[in-house]
Amino acid sequence: MLGSSSSQDLLEDSDSIDWPPLRDELQRTTVNLLSLHTCPKRTERRPRLTDACHRYHPELSGSVAPPDSGIPSSPRLQLSIHAIGGFCALCSTQLLPKSLATEISTASVTENGLNAAFNETVYCYAAEPHGAFLRIGVVDGRQEVAYAIAVLGRLRNGLRVFQLRSLLGTRIELAYLLVRISSASVPNLWVTPRQQERQVQFRQSQREVQECQRKRIEELEEAVRSLRVTLSSSAEGGTRWTMDSRTSRESVESSCLERQGAPECLTYDDD
Repeated sequence: MLGSSSSQDLLEDSDSIDWPPLRDELQRTTVNLLSLHTCPKRTERRPRLTDACHRYHPELSGSVAPPDSGIPSSPRLQLSIHAIGGFCALCSTQLLPKSLATEISTASVTENGLNAAFNETVYCYAAEPHGAFLRIGVVDGRQEVAYAIAVLGRLRNGLRVFQLRSLLGTRIELAYLLVRISSASVPNLWVTPRQQERQVQFRQSQREVQECQRKRIEELEEAVRSLRVTLSSSAEGGTRWTMDSRTSRESVESSCLERQGAPECLTYDDD
């Protein structure tokens, strides 16, 4: 999946979709280019006529042509990565260089297109691997004779076989590329210009939000100070009223006691 939102959420929030999002990690796919087998020569045409595409679209198969008797082919591989969105790059080292590239080529295997061994490694980096395509072209001299393409995020780990196609898109009979795939996650230290612009906008919006929050906090603190002054004044007035009431009550009780005690004293004296 390209995102965590459901299709219904995407339809409802289509006006606020911002893709691709900023990723904290990149997927690094290691492609070990092992060997190329039965690569066609420049003038050779070897379409697979048993595929369904030939049945419905025979014009994509082209004509069959046998190999010539000239110089054997000297193939090399040309890899390129194409992303729908997000960061992507190719390199021959595990650490990304300062100058990034989306295309890379291997060395040519001299006069051996039948079983060409490359034994080279290419590292593919992508922020959105399920939205990035890896294309591997087979070049003989200056002419591309075959290619293979796959979604980077759909490549499974282990030994894999790419079935090569002609430039018309039809599979070539008995033409294969053997590779070994392994993938891992690495920190994302690179961003695209669009993502940099979005980061600047995000920081600016954060500063605006913080400024609004600071002003709101000052307003609330001022309101709290005013409320404390009001409560303090009310509390002092209530204390005085309570003490005056208590004093009046004590004076009334003492006078009542004096009045009650006077007859008792007179009675005692009469006895």
